[in-house]
Amino acid sequence: MSLPGADNFFIPTLQALRDMGGSAKLSAIYGQVVDLMKLDDESLAETTKSGELLYKNRIRFARLILVKNHLVKDDSPKGLWELTELGKRLDITKLSSHILRKGIAVDNVGPNDLIEPRIESVVSGVDENDEASLDKWEAKLLKLLTTRTDDATYNRALDDKFERIVTALLRKMSVDMQKTQASNDYGLDGIGSFSIGGVLKEKIAFQAKRYALERKVGRPEIQSFLGALRTARIPRGIFVTTATFSAEAIRAASQEENAIQLIDGEELVGLLKEYQLGVSTEVIRVEKVSLDESFFMEV
Repeated sequence: MSLPGADNFFIPTLQALRDMGGSAKLSAIYGQVVDLMKLDDESLAETTKSGELLYKNRIRFARLILVKNHLVKDDSPKGLWELTELGKRLDITKLSSHILRKGIAVDNVGPNDLIEPRIESVVSGVDENDEASLDKWEAKLLKLLTTRTDDATYNRALDDKFERIVTALLRKMSVDMQKTQASNDYGLDGIGSFSIGGVLKEKIAFQAKRYALERKVGRPEIQSFLGALRTARIPRGIFVTTATFSAEAIRAASQEENAIQLIDGEELVGLLKEYQLGVSTEVIRVEKVSLDESFFMEV
């Protein structure tokens, strides 16, 4: 089936945040929305003109609509989506995409109140394609990460390098991660721990797959990863790939109560940029000069 239109993502995105307790990371929200909307692999494969996965673009556009309706916070920590008090208490059954497009008429709607749209749309002039798409640097980095040749030994060395990159990234993200030895890793590429509230520590592991961009990680690979985690008695895992995940893989991960976090190629390059690992940014100041012609005429 083809991917539903942008408006169809507004309420499922709000519902997904509700289902996850009012706040969640973007990668988890993707999986929850895919599950709620029962999207298939054909629809998940659709892309924008720039090559970005269309379903992700539409979920991020849904956030923009929800922010403009004061249902999702606009000042949350980077990478985290959070509901506002209004977003938590509003009766979703009384909402429609039309109302959200126009904008909720009042910001203090009670749970039993009739929800009316504004007269003037809060999103006039906003296009679902305004959301960020893959830039040239992102496409170049993904190509660099997925380079392969006919030399199996060379490819294995590149796979090993990719695992080291993921290990370094997770350390930047405050995960105490160590890359495992191939002979004794339960099929896991790294094992470590992260702190919960500065008091408790929980074990976590990752698996990294340096696949071609057009390939999809399927449900069997997620189930195999889950089996390796259970064998090693590790409660949480992160599956990282340069490719994308099938609809069944996303559902399989979302059904494990946050036991497995999925990071695809698009999110991976975003994290490398965010944590400045092999990617640097520079703010360039642009000076605008205006002439006061009347001054020169009247002086």
